Amino acid sequence: MAMLDAILGRSRSTVPDVKSHRNALLLQEGTKAIEARDPKAIQIFSELAETGDAEGQCRLAFLYKCGQKYSEAAHWYRKAADQGHAEALCKLGLLYRSGKGVPKNDFEAATLYKASAKKGYPEAQHNWGVMNLEGSDTVPKDARVAAEWFLKAANAGFDTSQTNLGICYATGNGVPKDLSEARRWLRKAALQGESRAVEVLRELENGK
Repeated sequence: MAMLDAILGRSRSTVPDVKSHRNALLLQEGTKAIEARDPKAIQIFSELAETGDAEGQCRLAFLYKCGQKYSEAAHWYRKAADQGHAEALCKLGLLYRSGKGVPKNDFEAATLYKASAKKGYPEAQHNWGVMNLEGSDTVPKDARVAAEWFLKAANAGFDTSQTNLGICYATGNGVPKDLSEARRWLRKAALQGESRAVEVLRELENGK
């Protein structure tokens, strides 16, 4: 009996491993399909998403968004977001912010951005920073908090946050005014091709 229980136990323990291996293969196959612009990518990621795989759900949502099928995109981003997937939280927030596929809702967008930002997703950190910088009925205006989130995203290499942080230092908005620090961050963004950073740098050099 003990031997039978041991065999059955081993058999049960292999089930998740088999599923994980299958999901990994689907993810790899789907990624290659996207790179090759193969329309089968949706079919592959649909299969993966239906297993409950958050990454697969997020990739499927991305494909639907690219095809401007925003309702389907929102559905699958929500599935992945409910599992705490950082990218899905951010992308679903974008849909709520723009009102694509879901009713426009800045409160929901802010909630999703903040949740994703806390998980370390740079785009969400930037977007949450912007909402704090601009202020609204949903998010109180707070330049200091905005600068803190821009810094997090900037340190991760997010160029638009590097630009925003540079402007914060150039104007003393949310941080002590520091032109040297402003130039440092603006140069980082400019090296990544961020056109706004190039323009602001030029203005600083011209003394504007």
